[in-house]
Amino acid sequence: MARPAVPQSARAATSARLTLFTSLEEAEPFWTAFEKEAALHVFQTYAWVKTFQETVGKAENLRPLIVAVETSRGAPLMLLPFALEEKGALTKLIWLGGDTADYQAPLLAPDWRAALAPQTFSALWKEIRAALPAHDLIDLGKQPAHIQGTDNPFMEIGPDLHPAGTHMTRLGQDWENYYKSKRSSSTRKRDRNRRNNLKRLGELSYEMPQSAAEIDTSLDALFEQKNAFFADCGITSFLKKPGYTDFYRQMAKAHAQSGLIDVSHLRVGEEIAATNWGARFRGHYYYVLGGFTTSPSGKYSPGSLFLLDLLEKETKAGNIHTFDFSIGDEAYKDDWCELHFPLYDYKAASSLKGLLALAPLRLAARIKRFLKQSPRAWALAQNVRKKLGQLRRG
Repeated sequence: MARPAVPQSARAATSARLTLFTSLEEAEPFWTAFEKEAALHVFQTYAWVKTFQETVGKAENLRPLIVAVETSRGAPLMLLPFALEEKGALTKLIWLGGDTADYQAPLLAPDWRAALAPQTFSALWKEIRAALPAHDLIDLGKQPAHIQGTDNPFMEIGPDLHPAGTHMTRLGQDWENYYKSKRSSSTRKRDRNRRNNLKRLGELSYEMPQSAAEIDTSLDALFEQKNAFFADCGITSFLKKPGYTDFYRQMAKAHAQSGLIDVSHLRVGEEIAATNWGARFRGHYYYVLGGFTTSPSGKYSPGSLFLLDLLEKETKAGNIHTFDFSIGDEAYKDDWCELHFPLYDYKAASSLKGLLALAPLRLAARIKRFLKQSPRAWALAQNVRKKLGQLRRG
């Protein structure tokens, strides 16, 4: 398929050239060829973003706006998977992927900086902005500073810190040694006692559904558990927004057999007591969604025990070197993760309407970050939110 014409503003005499795609189908040949060699996370693969656009993107009426950057000789440097989102009178430039993507960023050639020289990304970004259709606000959040060891160019243009960071652990080659390095003898004893207590309630079985019907059963339990957890915290579940459960179902059914997506659960007798939806990509395991029951078996922490089983399984399989607990600063992650990284948000106005919206958006993010960085303040905020949620539910 021929590429769409590039606006004259994108044809400046620089070391890079731009192409704008307005659909996933137009971008597919460039995207799928480039992702084989590019630095990226699983959230920026074509399979992920295409499924997102077919489900959430369609429900939210997002308009893809994908920017390919190449050298003057046609070597790919970057692919920026943007979308235009219209909410009321405001048009925002955002990343494709929404809340399904724990990290959002461009796809990058590992040597993009040297290949782009002498031009800088700051100069290139001005050209990209000039080539884009009209919009009011740029809101490009949840960006890591590095992507598979490659510098994220957006760090050059002054992003703000995201309210939460990300947590990872490097799995050892031997499960028992790794487990002992992370959990004290008293904690391991407590884990054994909890497992024995669960066994008294029913036979324990770790299951990895493969058929469409089995996947649906597992995901039904996961969504129910996650929605109950969010409700208990006084949070509106993102899974209740149009398209999101469809996204997770479609990705699982299309990619469970290949191993890209991992749907699994722990049964206690007949009950699905803990659930997981994860992704594997280039030696990285992404712990995307996990749930656990609030039934009587919940007092024995089936979610924590199921996480142990998952870590053990991935360690023994030998294909995963990094287990990514993803975005969020929950206390339990500190028990496992020796790697902690900040995330960043890039926000900018492109019109007067955008400028009026930008200040409160930045202020809200800074307040949220302040609360999250103060355990006492965050605990108070969570308690207030929980009580307000209980009042709303009556």
